[in-house]
Amino acid sequence: MTNMVDEKYNILSYKMKEVIKNVTNISLSTDVWTDTLNTRSFLGLTCHFIHGNYLKSVSIGVKELNQSHTSNYLESVLKSLCDTWGINDNKIVAVVTDNGANIKKAVVDAFGKTKHLPCFGHTINLVAAKPFDSSTDIKEFVTPIKDIVRYFKHSVAASDELRKCQDMRQASLKLIQSISTRWNSMFYMIERFVNLSEKVAAILLKNSS
Repeated sequence: MTNMVDEKYNILSYKMKEVIKNVTNISLSTDVWTDTLNTRSFLGLTCHFIHGNYLKSVSIGVKELNQSHTSNYLESVLKSLCDTWGINDNKIVAVVTDNGANIKKAVVDAFGKTKHLPCFGHTINLVAAKPFDSSTDIKEFVTPIKDIVRYFKHSVAASDELRKCQDMRQASLKLIQSISTRWNSMFYMIERFVNLSEKVAAILLKNSS
């Protein structure tokens, strides 16, 4: 089975390299994420181009990061992935990343300042999240909700009680934890908490007695 997968990969990667070789302009997008369960980090790289009058987006690499995420190290990983697929600097018109200082510098050093583009979605998230970080009133309102949601996420008994006290004829609702990289998740967390607040309060009172 492993040999079959390797053989299939070799065939498809060869075909994709031929496509990339004949493409005039390529844009790249890259991101670093962490598997928190196993504390392992990865860098993913996707290339975007026009082929046969259609926009194509192809994932060309996921590299495990086994060193500190310095700009020099990330630059070397990006260059290595590009070299593997025969993507030279002349083909690259833009590289999209989040606003992290290390990945921005890595792209600028690898491909030039004019080719770096900050991710529009990530930039909007930074702008939208700013009030939550700077307002004491908002923090005092949101922090207890986050703590309660975290309690239910880590308590099997409390989660079971919340599920059982809802109408069994409908799909049960769960509390939602906000995510720092998704500004609208704060709204969804508060909305769901308000919808379940009476049931949540009853469970907390019961468990505190």
